[in-house]
Amino acid sequence: MRPMSALWMLVAAVLFSVMGAMVKFAIQQYSVLEVVFYRSLIGVAALYAFVLWRHETLATPVARTHLTRGVVGTAALSLWFFATGALPLGTAMTLNYTSPLFLAALAVGVALRSGERVNWRLVAAIAIGFVGVVLLLQPTYSSEQAVAAAAGLLSGVLSAIAYWYVRSLGRLGEPEWRTVFYFALSGTLIGFIGTLIHGFSPHDARGVALLAGVGVTATLAQLAMTRAYAYGNTLVVANLQFVAVVAASLLGIAVFGDNSYLVVRTGSDNSSVVDPDARVLRFSGEDVFVTPLSAFATRTGSGITDINRPTAIAAFPGQKDFVLTQSSEGVSYGALWMQFESTVDFDWFPRFDPAKPEQRGIDFIRPNRYNLPEAVAIDRNRRDVFIADAGMDSVVKFNSRGVFRRESFGVVRSNGRMRQPSGLAHFEKVLYVLDREQGLVLRYRLSTDVPR
Repeated sequence: MRPMSALWMLVAAVLFSVMGAMVKFAIQQYSVLEVVFYRSLIGVAALYAFVLWRHETLATPVARTHLTRGVVGTAALSLWFFATGALPLGTAMTLNYTSPLFLAALAVGVALRSGERVNWRLVAAIAIGFVGVVLLLQPTYSSEQAVAAAAGLLSGVLSAIAYWYVRSLGRLGEPEWRTVFYFALSGTLIGFIGTLIHGFSPHDARGVALLAGVGVTATLAQLAMTRAYAYGNTLVVANLQFVAVVAASLLGIAVFGDNSYLVVRTGSDNSSVVDPDARVLRFSGEDVFVTPLSAFATRTGSGITDINRPTAIAAFPGQKDFVLTQSSEGVSYGALWMQFESTVDFDWFPRFDPAKPEQRGIDFIRPNRYNLPEAVAIDRNRRDVFIADAGMDSVVKFNSRGVFRRESFGVVRSNGRMRQPSGLAHFEKVLYVLDREQGLVLRYRLSTDVPR
């Protein structure tokens, strides 16, 4: 094994962990396949420019191997991105980086079948290394995140298969840039088709920066990893991948480790400019009051951030984005979807803003949609938002792009089955609705569970 192979794998591991952090932010704004598409498109453009500059050729005698590696690798990438958006960063990385275990099993199987000698000490070192990382970091997930956890684990299986093809392509003499180019090309085509079906999301400066960061770090990481597998011992290189799990966990703590929480306060006196009753208050993880959020204006009016009588608030798991509901009396928007983006003046901004022409038709920000919204709940995996409107005897559902949805637990009007819903809870594909007038808790089993 060349000494530089170990260094290339360490570089790849760190870059992959940085990419994972940016993916976690990007998934808040884009669908999984959109992120796959843009991430891969940047790689295709960069590597094609490299080919033209170096006067290289993309012609290859092993096109079928490239195709197989591309499809399997893109499937693994999509599952990993989905898991990263729904799970803590360290947990998602740990599940994906079970790939060395499956790769070791694959290497042992091939060696036994061909009669080659198996380095059992190295195999044991990989298993012990993974167990050690798990015991040290103790990645966890809730029962509601089981689908995302399964996706992360399956991404590890598929990644192992993809890495085996990477190794094979290197042994066949394929340069790393060509291997990465065809992988990026596969991701671009598959991601584009999926995004056409799902729909493209609007861009802003933050989103473009995140997508560019994902694309650049992913391309560099793939080049480093491909070189490591092409010239190094497969099991040794695989063992060094665990560095990414540690790096991702440290990044997760540093970037996503804020345990503060938000509370809405309401009351009849909003005359004070300094401290009105209607506020969103932020507390630290030690229950110490930090500050009221400055992104809102306590007043009646038609502004997207005007609040008068807030009724409920719910945050997205593992993120700082949240949805707030309020009495529609005197305001145009009974629900506000706020996205975290720290600046000098504010920390939160409207996820959907009618001031932006491209967002005016989004269902979530249709003015005067609600009568008396009193509760909000969020699907941890799908990022769907449910809002209970006690004045209309209904529960309204929106997907992660703010599009109104009618499926899962019935139509908007409940035909008398639901009266004054004033509380919501979502758990394991079931929506619980508190019916205040009838004194009941209604239970609706959701009918769809396809990641979007």
